[in-house]
Amino acid sequence: MSISMSISGFRIHLHVHFFSVFIFSTAGSRYLFLPNMITITREQAICMLYCVAFNDENVKKFVPTIDALKSLEVCYKEDPMEPMLISFKSLEAHTVKYCRYPTTQSLEEK
Repeated sequence: MSISMSISGFRIHLHVHFFSVFIFSTAGSRYLFLPNMITITREQAICMLYCVAFNDENVKKFVPTIDALKSLEVCYKEDPMEPMLISFKSLEAHTVKYCRYPTTQSLEEK
């Protein structure tokens, strides 16, 4: 689905692809990615990082591996479907640039 509109003299094109929304401006090559409303947990992100299926066996195998890296944490910049490892210091210094994944436990507590 595509929608075009003008806002303050700028021509905006809105493209919806599966569960993601991309907003393009004809004024330049910049775009804004609005991630889907599906929440990805830290455990799912770790499985994605290792390119393995998300299941109990892989969670038990790979989450402790990441936890053992005391100075690193799994996070993402713009797209939660693209997990990365970053140092805790960088994560704390750039709270706007990097986002943390919620744990399964923290979601269950809500």
